[in-house]
Amino acid sequence: MKELDTPLLILIFNRPDKIKLLIERLRLFKPKYLYISGDGPRQEKVSENKLCLEAQEVTTTIDWPCEIHTNFSKENLGCKRSVSKGINWFFQNVEAGIILEDDCLPDESFFSFCTTLLEIYKNDERVMHINGTSFAPSIGSPKETYYFSRIPHSWGWATWRRAWKKFDPDMERLDELEDILIKEKTFLNKKYSRFWIKHLRHIKKYKVDSWANSWVYTILYHQGVCITPFTNLIENIGFDTNATNTLSRPKFATNSKIMQNKIFPVDTIEVNKNLDAIVTDLVFRHNFIERISFRIRKWYHAALSTIQIK
Repeated sequence: MKELDTPLLILIFNRPDKIKLLIERLRLFKPKYLYISGDGPRQEKVSENKLCLEAQEVTTTIDWPCEIHTNFSKENLGCKRSVSKGINWFFQNVEAGIILEDDCLPDESFFSFCTTLLEIYKNDERVMHINGTSFAPSIGSPKETYYFSRIPHSWGWATWRRAWKKFDPDMERLDELEDILIKEKTFLNKKYSRFWIKHLRHIKKYKVDSWANSWVYTILYHQGVCITPFTNLIENIGFDTNATNTLSRPKFATNSKIMQNKIFPVDTIEVNKNLDAIVTDLVFRHNFIERISFRIRKWYHAALSTIQIK
């Protein structure tokens, strides 16, 4: 199997078991340029310091020839600041690269998919993000390997320095976004544009600790385009009580598969608004009961963790 030349950033935190599985998977591809960034422990969680150190220690088991760069925080920055700073650090050193969180296991065609498309679209300012995850894998052309979307996913992805430099973590011009989405007819109809505006306003108003939503905003504001495979290339193994946002496996999470077709550039960059509508409905437009259920489960696991620590 060909070794991976494209720089790879791994984002870790407090799950040594997950990073161990990821390193075992990466051993098949032997990436030559590895950047590893990790957040520090939360003070209120006594056992977390040990887990963070163990996760960092696991990265020392990488035994294939490669350049390894590390960026470990001693204090807890939180999801938004930690991931943002880690990706900033990554693109201070590389022009283009692939990003994996510690709970995302790539299939064997993920790296060739990202590497090929990073090269094809490196000078096309419209393309800002390459997804490794597909939430609508059964829909698509048998000849094409990917489609164009407005929606970035964070379970295994790739981008360029030129795109990431536009990242606005504070969504400073959010008030302008609704006019942009409706004027440019970004989505299938106004219902979807208004959903995304409402969703992002909620994130900003309540200061949700999320870098990914700020990246969604950035791409939408700049009318950027994401590449999404018709085949899901990432297996997410992070659905458990130790997760920050994914306590249980959602219905839309599918198993990864090997991409069968060769990757050829699509002739015209045209966003598939129908698929964006399907994915928005399937993944993002959770109903009220689902949101309340998630918050109750998250509160329960946090309370249980506190009791165990005491």
